[in-house]
Amino acid sequence: MNPLAWSGDDFLGFYVLLLSGAMLASVPLYQWLRRPGGPPAPEHLDLEPYQVALLMGRKETLVSAVVQLVQSGALRIQDGLLHGAGPLASSAHPLEKAFHAAVLQGVTDRKGLLRAAEPELARMEDALRQRGLLMASKPLQRMDTLGHLPQFAVAGLGFVKAGRELSRDRPLGFLLLFLGLIVIFCAHWVNSQYRRSRRGDAVVQALRAQHEALPVPVGPQGAPSSPRPGNLVLTVLFLGAPALPQDKELQGYLAMEYTRPGDVT
Repeated sequence: MNPLAWSGDDFLGFYVLLLSGAMLASVPLYQWLRRPGGPPAPEHLDLEPYQVALLMGRKETLVSAVVQLVQSGALRIQDGLLHGAGPLASSAHPLEKAFHAAVLQGVTDRKGLLRAAEPELARMEDALRQRGLLMASKPLQRMDTLGHLPQFAVAGLGFVKAGRELSRDRPLGFLLLFLGLIVIFCAHWVNSQYRRSRRGDAVVQALRAQHEALPVPVGPQGAPSSPRPGNLVLTVLFLGAPALPQDKELQGYLAMEYTRPGDVT
């Protein structure tokens, strides 16, 4: 049986099933390509808080650093914008120093702040790649190509069919729609979570479980009175801003700046 010889309705029904199967097949293929995998060793869990944040994404790293800087008094929020408020502690992390310096120079947008910290972010990401927690650039590119093979095969069949139908002056609306869906799917499939290897995923899950098991200090009104023991950055990463002591300016800023669709990562 030759699908290319089928009528339009028959081919479209077959094509929908084939396209769905190709997309489903991509999921385990991507997972297999995200190497190395396996359970993390103790040394993989020995990460500083901002390394954990960077495993989760650059946006999460910036969010946690902003909270740390505001809570320490180095930055303040006024009218929804970041402003300098005080000096940094001598023990401040290089990322905090980069973000703080950028704000003092008038940079307040997310992309600008991340650009200001690019050298330190790149250095930290390289260290995470060496530990097998982030995908190296070449394997990531290979994953981007090989992971799309099922969709490319389906798209190829669709373009051949479209060419045959076009030569016969037949309508192609639905077929072109499905081909467009394949293009969109391939363009957006590799997102921030696929920066991590399967081992990186396991590390994040293990650290999340460890942190969520810690007690939460509660104030008289039932709200958290202070961050969980350990580190403010980890509290922000695993529990979110609502787990912090109530700070309307800070939480309003985070809700406005870091929860919109299409956030930088």
